[in-house]
Amino acid sequence: MPSLATLVMLAWIPLILVSFSLARPRRAVIVAYLAGWMFLPIMSWDLPGLPSYDKLTATNLGVFAAILFFDLRTLLRLRPSALDLPVAILCLCPIASSLSNGLGLYDGIAGAWSKTITWSIPWVVGRCYFGSLDGMRELAIGMFVAGSLYVPLCVFEMVFGATLHLKVYGFSQHLAEQTIRTDGSIRPMVFMPHGLIVSIWMGSCALAGLSLKKGARLGFLLTRFRPALLAGLITTLVLSRSLAAIVLIAAGFAAWSVSRVTRSVLPVMLLVAIVPTYVTLRVTGFIARAEMSSAISSGLEAFGVSQAEVSARVASATVRFIGEDELCKEGWQHPVFGANPWNIGLAVDPQTGEVQSTTVDGLWAILFATRGIVGLGAWMLMMLLPVIVFARRHPPGTWNHPGVSAASILAIVLTAHALDCLLNADGTPMYNCIAGGLAGLPAARGLKRSAGAEHARRPAPQAGAPAVISARRLTHPPNSA
Repeated sequence: MPSLATLVMLAWIPLILVSFSLARPRRAVIVAYLAGWMFLPIMSWDLPGLPSYDKLTATNLGVFAAILFFDLRTLLRLRPSALDLPVAILCLCPIASSLSNGLGLYDGIAGAWSKTITWSIPWVVGRCYFGSLDGMRELAIGMFVAGSLYVPLCVFEMVFGATLHLKVYGFSQHLAEQTIRTDGSIRPMVFMPHGLIVSIWMGSCALAGLSLKKGARLGFLLTRFRPALLAGLITTLVLSRSLAAIVLIAAGFAAWSVSRVTRSVLPVMLLVAIVPTYVTLRVTGFIARAEMSSAISSGLEAFGVSQAEVSARVASATVRFIGEDELCKEGWQHPVFGANPWNIGLAVDPQTGEVQSTTVDGLWAILFATRGIVGLGAWMLMMLLPVIVFARRHPPGTWNHPGVSAASILAIVLTAHALDCLLNADGTPMYNCIAGGLAGLPAARGLKRSAGAEHARRPAPQAGAPAVISARRLTHPPNSA
């Protein structure tokens, strides 16, 4: 008899199709991506002619098939943009990488097909359904609700151990010892690949909730319980003991808050600049790993972190830096399009030939080694250019407006994700959807500098006159999604 995990994976695409037939397409997209990534099992099947069939592939293919069947009109309305070029380059880069390494065209096409499913589809979905202020607001609400549903599951694993995946699906998705922190506490994984991904996701959902306090049409229950739900998300993030996630989310919120108050985009742009700066310094070897480890140790000690915790954090970071150095060496052998992607970045036993462990988790280093400067540059542009374009089209003076607030915080979420990928390889598809949505968001015209200004200038309605359309609706053309 098939296991529950197998049945769920087989049924997921049909369930997505059913959801599109019952709900509005945009809402069906949000539910499909959030439910798929947060609750499907961590398992993978190798299928002929297709990438490995896992939760990411199943959700992307299911959503795309549902759009073709039920909402083709929205897809056909999409017009290519210059901002789509980095995604296209990233998806086609495996062909050039394969040919330059003598692996042949077939291998390259297989890699391009895989990247198209995992990178391009969420981007296109974001362009179609979240390229409006309404779409961004609805996505932020969806993330806030989904993160709140995860809170009790995280608390359960903090108390009883990271065993929900084992209890529900019959097997563990990761090494149990990696969920135990130095102080004996448990970092939850729930149904995601690793506890680090859960931590940054819960922080992202908390940021999404923080942007919804004005005019977000949350409904009675969410409006009333929003403070409690936010407290639960923030507490879960702190108790997860993932220092990098806590720092990234705190820095993102601080930059967002300062930009709104000062009406200057500089704090956000400083966060954005960290990604290319760090990558450039590490790729060129300008900063050695010893200097990085020393800086981390000094920083933690300055914040009063215990010596045992400092030693554990520095040891973990040093392993990552060693892996980055090794991958950079491999990447410089084929700097333009990268080296052979098969088994790259893996520690192999010289006697048995068996893979022992990965040497690094940082997505940027993996991309540089496998796709070269072209692939790495395309990824950075895909992640960061939508944030820069959004800030130009919607200056911080408009971020207090209820229609722009959600979009601005999701730009911060995307920046935090790009920063997290300097240390980890996070495949959460929602971030690609956010990037596509921000890239498709047109400039707002006639938008007041703040919600207060809008209400102050709005004339009082006359008796019997129709209700005044909100500034949010005047900002962008209506979206049928």
